[in-house]
Amino acid sequence: MRFLFGAGRPCLDFTRTVRERRGEMTEGLTLPADLARWVEEAALPVRLRAERLTSEDVETARRLREAVYDVVRARAAGRAPSAADVRLLNAHAAHAPPAPSLLPRGDGVEWAADDPLQAVLAFLARDAIDLAASPAIARVRECADPRCTSLFLDTSRPGKRRWCSAMPCANRQKVRAYRARRGSGGGGGSGEGGGAG
Repeated sequence: MRFLFGAGRPCLDFTRTVRERRGEMTEGLTLPADLARWVEEAALPVRLRAERLTSEDVETARRLREAVYDVVRARAAGRAPSAADVRLLNAHAAHAPPAPSLLPRGDGVEWAADDPLQAVLAFLARDAIDLAASPAIARVRECADPRCTSLFLDTSRPGKRRWCSAMPCANRQKVRAYRARRGSGGGGGSGEGGGAG
């Protein structure tokens, strides 16, 4: 599975490792290698080594991901999140996140963690807590494409963005709108296409 980024916060990108929660759910984190690859592609400070991860570690990450999704979604809708989800976020956030060290020449930073997985999950839990408790939560949206359940932070000036950054969602909407125009008597030849971006 190709991972999607661009949701506006690392914790929201993390929730996008599942697609189409309301339909045929596609799970992106099935193997330790998937989790390690997501962390690398997300450019998080600490890298994970797949050979040091277990299937239990992947399940732990998935549980946190679902708690992040449910807490953020509840807060964005003006509801209180479940106590169990809040406890899980707080438990992960209590661990040490990746620690920065200035390089000897002072021109760069390297990151370290005694327990890289725990540090990554702490980083993501803290990001989710920061988002859920901040005014920015009012700008969290769910993609308007009925097949997509991605959450994203709408940073557009008018605050009216409707689709996540995944091209298929906006393209499907363009195709639907194009077909609706043609079906309602537009008829014409090859004028404007249904547009792929």
